[in-house]
Amino acid sequence: MGLTPRLWAKVGRAWQSPTLRNLFYLYAVQAANYLFPLITLPYLARILGPEGFGKLALAQALSQYLYIVLEYGFSLSATREVAKWRDRPEALQSILGGVLGARALLSLPAAGIALLALYLFPPCKANSA
Repeated sequence: MGLTPRLWAKVGRAWQSPTLRNLFYLYAVQAANYLFPLITLPYLARILGPEGFGKLALAQALSQYLYIVLEYGFSLSATREVAKWRDRPEALQSILGGVLGARALLSLPAAGIALLALYLFPPCKANSA
């Protein structure tokens, strides 16, 4: 029953559409985002052991919290502003400078929190040296 030449021709014409190609690649990236952890997590759990894997999970959780502080909704608000001023390069430079400056300022307390966690949490303190 396979694909007939006529169906192959339709698939080939559809593949020429940039929208369909982009959709396919977005689905491929999403599938990889699901499959990659299914492959790596059992390997890491076996290699690191329960204690090491717990430390890894703690470090990942802390880094996610700090990322939320650094993100602070810039992906939404800056995207809206860029769309609003897309025809004015000087406005786009100002938006970029503002977002990068705000993230630089937010990185100072985030770095302080990370250093504080390094010295306060016993699992982090054991591997710091």
